Amino acid sequence: MNDRGTPLNRARGSLKARIRAQERLVGCFVFMQAPAVVEILALAGFDFVVIDLEHAPKDWETVENLIRAADVHGLPALVRVPEIAPQGILHALERGAAGIVLPFVQHAEEVQRAARAMFYAPLAERGGAARGRAGSGCDLGWAL
Repeated sequence: MNDRGTPLNRARGSLKARIRAQERLVGCFVFMQAPAVVEILALAGFDFVVIDLEHAPKDWETVENLIRAADVHGLPALVRVPEIAPQGILHALERGAAGIVLPFVQHAEEVQRAARAMFYAPLAERGGAARGRAGSGCDLGWAL
């Protein structure tokens, strides 16, 4: 643990960098609506959590609170959306999700459609807003 009580295994870099480095990571799905569960997983040393909306629906306020609980401990929180739809992907990212887990992918076109919802223009179609959790400190100068 470091001086903030965060397990040292998360101090080595972003989740994306650790995946690219083929580091062995351990995560856990979160089906419950209790932020305390996420904090316990963080303190137990998990490398990430997946907040499941496919099999355990939650309202967006609950999702945001679960992500906040993860953020307090530097734990990346992915969100498994209930379907491959731009609005659900946008809501998860705007609440601060570190990434999206897509349910039941059958075709490459589904992944391409999801990617268009995840990335900002000019790469894709995600709209930008400098409000909310994901927009804090956001520079949207490119859109002006």
